[in-house]
Amino acid sequence: MALLALTAGAGGDFALLGGGGRAASVASASSAPGYGSRIPAWAAHGFIVYRCEGGTLCIRRPGAKRGHLLDPKGPSPQWDPAISPTDQTVAFRGYWGIADGAYALYLTSANGCTTRRITHSIASTPSWAPNGRSLVFDGGDGIWKVHANGTGLTRLTAATRQASSPAWSPTNTEIAFMRYAHGRGQIWVMNTSGTRAIMLRASTSDSYEQPSWSRDGRQIAFIARASGRSWIDVMNADGSQLHAITPRSSDASNPVWLPNDTGIAWLANGGSIYASRPNGTHQIRVLHAHAEQFTWSSGSSLPLNRC
Repeated sequence: MALLALTAGAGGDFALLGGGGRAASVASASSAPGYGSRIPAWAAHGFIVYRCEGGTLCIRRPGAKRGHLLDPKGPSPQWDPAISPTDQTVAFRGYWGIADGAYALYLTSANGCTTRRITHSIASTPSWAPNGRSLVFDGGDGIWKVHANGTGLTRLTAATRQASSPAWSPTNTEIAFMRYAHGRGQIWVMNTSGTRAIMLRASTSDSYEQPSWSRDGRQIAFIARASGRSWIDVMNADGSQLHAITPRSSDASNPVWLPNDTGIAWLANGGSIYASRPNGTHQIRVLHAHAEQFTWSSGSSLPLNRC
């Protein structure tokens, strides 16, 4: 597959260059007035929750010029947003406070009106079960599972820092995660009970990190790193058919599947959010922001802070 490269142009536009260096198209969806109307239909559904400047979470429609803070009165700073399957709740990692001195897992309503802490231990990179009743997360010493009401805290992996970045499959059968070994990340899957761990993908040269399931559970996107660069790879859920959707010379991170698997989004170029079709074609910028992390909901309407 011929990969496309992003090159910056005047005014913040970018060109998509094919293998021969010829511009395939020029379309910075967020560079011109009224750009929201230029977002293609396949990338216009749902809403985006991202870590914005100031260390809090913001919420915005794809292509919109403005959004709002998710929970301005909640714990700060805030990291690792994860939207529930019902689109009604956002899980995130928030700071307890000076006295506690650590991060915990919080849940807030999508309108930011109700926030509660559900763990009293370090918790990052949460991922929801398909039924919205439980989450998995990185506890700093392995992967854990907890019910959404804060009960049933269960360790799924051994007490080690080698396992992290869990992602619960939409089919509710497996949890993908990164295992750090030999100085590089590997992509593994295990049963939701923590048993039968199987390695899907490893490399002697590249580090594979942050797996992200397609919404139908058939594919996994993840970050690949080597020589100070990062790009987005995609493979089938059994580890086969590996292919890249961004150039190896890029700085892409944080892969997220769009609603209905119409595309894949990622961060690049200082925190802007880009998206393409699952095969890497039709790359566009859907949000010009200094985002540090993000996730994408399939919700049809943007929740507002009307508490």
